[in-house]
Amino acid sequence: MTALSKRQRQILALMKEHGSAMFPGNTRSFGHYVSERGLIIWAYQSPEWFLKNRGLIEKVEANAPGIWYRLTPEGQRVAASIS
Repeated sequence: MTALSKRQRQILALMKEHGSAMFPGNTRSFGHYVSERGLIIWAYQSPEWFLKNRGLIEKVEANAPGIWYRLTPEGQRVAASIS
């Protein structure tokens, strides 16, 4: 696997700390907050697709609008190694 970008490592660390996340998109910046529904991450260029294609996150059913993702076992292993 090629090295993860700084932003990808930040996202995995946030998901390790807060659990499932939703990526609303349509931004040119990076930010996040924890809502009553879970972790919301704004990140430029849909990083969830890169993480999903690498097998680090997967879609999860959620009782909230949007597409939600959680860490896979491999994603948990990688996230645990991020300091």
